[in-house]
Amino acid sequence: MTSLLDDVLTLSRVDRGKINFSPTKVNLRELCSQLLNEVHFQTLPGHNLIFNYNLEEDEHIIDNKLLTQILSNLLSNAVKFSPEGGKILLDVTQKEDIIEFVVEDEGLGIDKNDLKNIFEPFYRGKNVADIHGSGLGLNIVKNAVDLHNGQITIDSQLNEGTKITFTIRTNYL
Repeated sequence: MTSLLDDVLTLSRVDRGKINFSPTKVNLRELCSQLLNEVHFQTLPGHNLIFNYNLEEDEHIIDNKLLTQILSNLLSNAVKFSPEGGKILLDVTQKEDIIEFVVEDEGLGIDKNDLKNIFEPFYRGKNVADIHGSGLGLNIVKNAVDLHNGQITIDSQLNEGTKITFTIRTNYL
């Protein structure tokens, strides 16, 4: 219930333009490792968490709170929508002042007809009716990526998994 209320409050702040974008120097490797450790407690025995960090430096200028929301949501979804287990990948690479994150799973996937609405508040795919959720998470993720002047794409196949790729800029200070 607390998580749902936090999501609704975040969505309300986004709608009113009240989300503060506060980039600071963050140890990105440490942040990602910490989030993966937290997500590990949600996993089932068949899940395999994989972390590829391909950046030369660990310190980057980003909004720690927003990036934590993005990655927590995407990694939690990867676990939640992979009820049979399988690989869950977090891949981090950099091209100049853009960092690319890939979160990939081998779960339920998203129907192509649902993809066009997947970032809308309260929208949930037709194949996840039995799995708890509010339909707010990906809307919050999209807004947080937008605040980083980034892009987000989803590639998904039913019963094969989902690959979410997003980029954020890192040269704010």
